[in-house]
Amino acid sequence: MIRLATQHDVLPIAQVHVQSWRESYQNIIK
Repeated sequence: MIRLATQHDVLPIAQVHVQSWRESYQNIIK
């Protein structure tokens, strides 16, 4: 199980997740 993230951790984690997701999504579209 993933440890519960604190509010301090959520934002940077979400930003990294969105960045990597956008890169993968763009690669799929291409």
